[in-house]
Amino acid sequence: MAAADLNFVQNILQAAFQKQITVSKLKRLPGGCINNAVQVESSSGVFFIKWNSPELLPMFETEAKGLEILAEAGAIRVPEVYAFGCNEECSYLILEFVEREAQRKNFWKNFGIALSVLHRQSKQKYGLGFNNYIGLLPQQNDYNDDWLSFFIHQRLGTQLRIGLDKGSIDESYLFDFDQLFKKIPDILLSEKPALVHGDLWSGNVIVAGQVCLIDPAVYYGNREAEIAFTKLFDGFDQDFYHAYQENFPMATGFEERAEIYNLYPLLVHVNLFGGSYLHQVKQTLKKFQ
Repeated sequence: MAAADLNFVQNILQAAFQKQITVSKLKRLPGGCINNAVQVESSSGVFFIKWNSPELLPMFETEAKGLEILAEAGAIRVPEVYAFGCNEECSYLILEFVEREAQRKNFWKNFGIALSVLHRQSKQKYGLGFNNYIGLLPQQNDYNDDWLSFFIHQRLGTQLRIGLDKGSIDESYLFDFDQLFKKIPDILLSEKPALVHGDLWSGNVIVAGQVCLIDPAVYYGNREAEIAFTKLFDGFDQDFYHAYQENFPMATGFEERAEIYNLYPLLVHVNLFGGSYLHQVKQTLKKFQ
């Protein structure tokens, strides 16, 4: 990479750690559709750094908090958080660089067990002590005693408002969602709040021998919403689901409930990437008319 790129990243590290650091090598990392991301080799070690515009510092700050919450739970590995901050050019997040390794024996089984352990972490209410982000979009986490109200208003309702403001969702969808909201109490189940990663799909899973999770959108919610999300884009290995179900069984009828829960990530994708996901939203709404 160019000398200017080395200097740019070197300045981030020196500001974050308040010492002289020499960057010897940068490697741009694929797959980031929102942030710039690099692997950095330096005189102080190897790091993962991502950055964006200065006004997006709250996104990195809440991601760091989410990773720390998951780390404290002790169920699943996440990258260590080193620093986050902002300068005139960008906001940034500095994390442990996690090396990808071949899957160890029983990778998916162990992942399913580990997620069941994470989901047994609980609180009295649904939500979190702060709002955060899912992708670039705000995620509202005001505490609520009632899961159905939380899901309707702070998950689906928030994304619908964003979609209407952006023009990615037409007002004609509001009637269909209102009809669905009336039926939700007869379809969805309430469980005690579970600590969830919040954005759990294959792109946020690193195979590092055993599993390591990245890019969380943490909150305390219904664990079924998390398992549903894992199935939205091709899904995980069946050993994952079998192990999870053995260790923390879900009630019958999950597959039907999963379609409703996946309206949330689908709306997020509509608002982030455009209308190609709107067809899936429409198909789900039609099923519950």
